[in-house]
Amino acid sequence: MIYIEKTTWSGYINKTFPKLSNDIECDVLVIGGGLCGILCAYKLTEAGKKVVVLEANNICGKKSSKTTATITAIEDVMYYDLIDTCGFDKAKLYLEANLMALNEYRKLSKQIDFDFEECSSYKYSMIDDGEIEKEVAAIKALGYHCLIKEHIDLPIKIEKALEFKNQGQMNPLKLVDNLINGLEIYEDSKVTKIKENFAFTENNKIKFTDVIVCTGFPFLKVKGLFFLKMYQKKSHVIEVFDNHGSKGNGVGTQDNDIYFRNYKDSVLLGCSDERTGYNCNAYDKINKLIVNKYDVRKIKNRWMNIDTITLDKMPYIGTYTSYDENIYIATGFNMWGMTKSMLAANIITDLIYKKENRFAKLFSPQRKMLFKPLMKNIGSAVKEMVKFKTKRCKHLGCPLYYNEMDQTYECRCHGSKYDSYGNIIDTPTQKKINIKK
Repeated sequence: MIYIEKTTWSGYINKTFPKLSNDIECDVLVIGGGLCGILCAYKLTEAGKKVVVLEANNICGKKSSKTTATITAIEDVMYYDLIDTCGFDKAKLYLEANLMALNEYRKLSKQIDFDFEECSSYKYSMIDDGEIEKEVAAIKALGYHCLIKEHIDLPIKIEKALEFKNQGQMNPLKLVDNLINGLEIYEDSKVTKIKENFAFTENNKIKFTDVIVCTGFPFLKVKGLFFLKMYQKKSHVIEVFDNHGSKGNGVGTQDNDIYFRNYKDSVLLGCSDERTGYNCNAYDKINKLIVNKYDVRKIKNRWMNIDTITLDKMPYIGTYTSYDENIYIATGFNMWGMTKSMLAANIITDLIYKKENRFAKLFSPQRKMLFKPLMKNIGSAVKEMVKFKTKRCKHLGCPLYYNEMDQTYECRCHGSKYDSYGNIIDTPTQKKINIKK
């Protein structure tokens, strides 16, 4: 059984690529053919490097096809929290990094049609708890303008929202369909290990000068200790015909608030950023909104996505470890993969060319980890490891839990996901499991 979900973006990539069948050499090897990997390959090819992309399945067949594709500086993270935990200068740099990525998409849209549109991004609150006012004050202190709104286009009752104008959204697979023209890509070509300046698939090896790992959760188990400082969350989305004229995109201040964006004659409604392995009623909550405000008969698609979450809510972009000068990593996008994919492509391109990038240090994988979240994450994994369950993940041996709603087996430690036949849906696991029927 192959696990397939139809999304808004399904069908926009019609190209296929061969499986790697011989040993090859390149300047830069990109492992992972999602949007991040393709953007890295595109930028480095434009800069004159010989680049090869290896994808274990199909180009953009996983996370990039299940995104809502917003490009914005307004995220789940609160800037007043960043100022408190990281300091004013780092919070300002984080905001400016997001806006830089947005501007890169804006410039690219002048050359390529990928349904890029400028719009407002919103952060709303369902209760009058002062969160919006604090966030607006923080953003203004960082030097940027935003507004307080009493109403937003999404047809739900809110107390307050902030509006950040001139943000963006797009069709990610329409973009990728344009970018992959001329790139050297191999599908169904899973990399199993990296040793010195070689990467290995089942039957072949690739010699490289530099390599970039863009596989979501890193597939190398121990290197970089990412299994200690990241986990994965899942989120659910329903696309419905929209006769309310909703425009723009937005998120709530609470974890289980609805997030949304418009696309043509549809609105995409998402909910429940829940740690993988735990059941939730996300579709029920979205359906309730649809029943009250839309025509339930006009539901077009629904799907689930998984993304990597870092303990300090900022991605890891840079060298894999302090001693791996030619192995780069882009991961931990915290459900905001469109903005962070472009950011990663810019930072890593500069690093490979030994150029200074003012954002590189902020997102370095070697930055200091937050102690309390680190201990909590380790404790959660240890607690799972000692549980007695017969079905266990092939990544690090954590137990698997059956998700009735999605009919999948999920790992709470690091987010591996298998279908009901034991086939891999989401990594970091690299091996299927045996399911006795």
